[in-house]
Amino acid sequence: MARFNRGYGRIFIPIWLAFVGLFTIAAVADSFFEFGWGYNWSDVKIGLIMFGCGIAFWFLWQGGLRLSEWFNETMFGPDPTKKDD
Repeated sequence: MARFNRGYGRIFIPIWLAFVGLFTIAAVADSFFEFGWGYNWSDVKIGLIMFGCGIAFWFLWQGGLRLSEWFNETMFGPDPTKKDD
């Protein structure tokens, strides 16, 4: 499960940030230059909020992984498969 959690955060969150960032840039361009794509300034605000929440979620995810690793090492000892840095 820990391997899935680590991979999920490493893959899904950057993809989320890329898509939200791309569509927010499109919304800014459409709101500013009026291309006729149907975006307005409220879409830009929503996109910026979603991007900010994605960054916050990434930090929370990383903190949760570190907390999980700390708890596992505290309760069960060091991981024998983990290489020392």
